[in-house]
Amino acid sequence: MSMFDADPTKTSQQILNDVREATHQSHMPGLPLLPFATLLVRLSHEASATADKNLLIQKRMIVITLIVLAISVAQLALAFLQFQTSAPNNSQSIVLTPKPVQADANQKDVITNKKPIEPDHVPAAK
Repeated sequence: MSMFDADPTKTSQQILNDVREATHQSHMPGLPLLPFATLLVRLSHEASATADKNLLIQKRMIVITLIVLAISVAQLALAFLQFQTSAPNNSQSIVLTPKPVQADANQKDVITNKKPIEPDHVPAAK
């Protein structure tokens, strides 16, 4: 009878069939324990293999993350060095020059790109 075979290398379905077969035996109530224990061993081996695969995937993800982090830090350092070399001397301050005010009324407005409307009743300035 296969229910007395405690081979954990059998498939899980075969072991489950052994458990079902052993439960129908009424003369030995503890008989299903052997195939059930075999099933637990089989599931434990499968879980261990799955955990090993997941651990390998996690290690690869950590390595990829560290590589991307190193590249990002290197790019940030290069950008900082480029900014330092192109920045003015530390003794000088950066002064923003204001935009010139439109002096001529015939110039176009920067925002609307139209000449300003001048009313006819306003006398010209001398």
